[in-house]
Amino acid sequence: MAASRKATVLVHRGALLVDGPLRDRPVRRMPDGTGGVVYGGLVYPLRPGDVINLDDPVTDKHSCPTFVLMDQVLTYRQPDVARGHLAVERWAIESNKYGNYVVFDADEETAEAVIERLDAAGLGVRRWDRSHRPAADGYFYDWFARLGAHTDADAVPALVGAALAAPNPAHPGGAHEVTPEVLATFRAELAEVAKQVAELERAVAAAEAEAYALTLENDELASKLRRARKERTSYKREYLTLLDAVTDPQHPTGAASPDDGENRTLKELLADAEQAEAASAAEKTRLRREVERLRRELDGATETLETAQLEREAAMVAATSRSSTQAASIDNLLSRMFRRVTLHDTAVDVLTDPRRFNDLSAVTAALARLDRRENIAKKCRGYSDIWEVDDLPTGLKGSAARMGRIYYKRHTDTDRLLVFLHRKEDDKEQEQFLKYIDSQPSELAHFHDR
Repeated sequence: MAASRKATVLVHRGALLVDGPLRDRPVRRMPDGTGGVVYGGLVYPLRPGDVINLDDPVTDKHSCPTFVLMDQVLTYRQPDVARGHLAVERWAIESNKYGNYVVFDADEETAEAVIERLDAAGLGVRRWDRSHRPAADGYFYDWFARLGAHTDADAVPALVGAALAAPNPAHPGGAHEVTPEVLATFRAELAEVAKQVAELERAVAAAEAEAYALTLENDELASKLRRARKERTSYKREYLTLLDAVTDPQHPTGAASPDDGENRTLKELLADAEQAEAASAAEKTRLRREVERLRRELDGATETLETAQLEREAAMVAATSRSSTQAASIDNLLSRMFRRVTLHDTAVDVLTDPRRFNDLSAVTAALARLDRRENIAKKCRGYSDIWEVDDLPTGLKGSAARMGRIYYKRHTDTDRLLVFLHRKEDDKEQEQFLKYIDSQPSELAHFHDR
């Protein structure tokens, strides 16, 4: 009898890679005849390229008792929407000071196809996500997409209508298909990041070992210092007793010259004890400073390791989504990285604008510290529920170099933070931005779903 077919599976949620590759997963026969793989106790349909998507419908294992054999044909799940037609039930255009937006109703797979077509039409989607508020016409659409092209608002409806009516781009599988070339590039990038992470982990382990050794050495010197102090006290007590004996005429031993040999010996012993104590204290100070230096290096190595892990996450996103939906990928990535932090709709626009932040390392590190509940913020004067992290490097030159700001509001019923990112221009402009933040509600509905 032929053996069952196995697959090396990549796990997606929408367009984002969230797990894998998972090797040697047995392929089951689902009730509709397509192949499926068990993940999290449920059977997900297998897509071309051996990909499962957590947004696809699932089946329990008991309904899929048979396996696909090596000599049998494996049928993959195909897209629900035909390549030449998009099931967009309703759409509209909104324009404001941030630009032009397309809002529309569709399932998630169709929404990804809409974004592909808008990109192919040269409209340049800067960000897209699920809608969080009603549109200007009062209707609550499923999705929104912010267009990046500088197009006159009156011309946008015709351009969008033509893009939605046009056939999909010719490349098969869409912008997010994982081809062997993309997978090879991803593996190479992942191996390089893993190598860097391993080197940093070795450096951290070495620094920890050195710090531990210095701590032991410091404890030993502290013990020697305690013994030297005890000896000094004993010598001093004996010296004072003998000094009293040789200088007091009423003492039974009678008066004696304080410069006799025994008295000089005691003075020398006392001086030696004091010198030994001073040397031991100086050595202890040196070791304390060395331990503090190593701890600073350890903190730096730990921060570098965290940065490398963030870069590893970013490499995973870059390997599976190379279209112009960069802002959406950043939003999704940060949502996975930070469980407590929720970015306001305007924050991702700031992150992707090099004129405001040309280097995101300081902002990312500060967000990670807020997510860990570290107390690095101060309350803004004149606002009861707005907190600020200031003096953040922006990667820019001149007066804007350290004008990066993080503001946040706490949700009224949970511990989550609604975060706004900003690059301060001057005090007047900063006060206007704080008034804008103060006008934004902090109810749960305005936080992204996790």
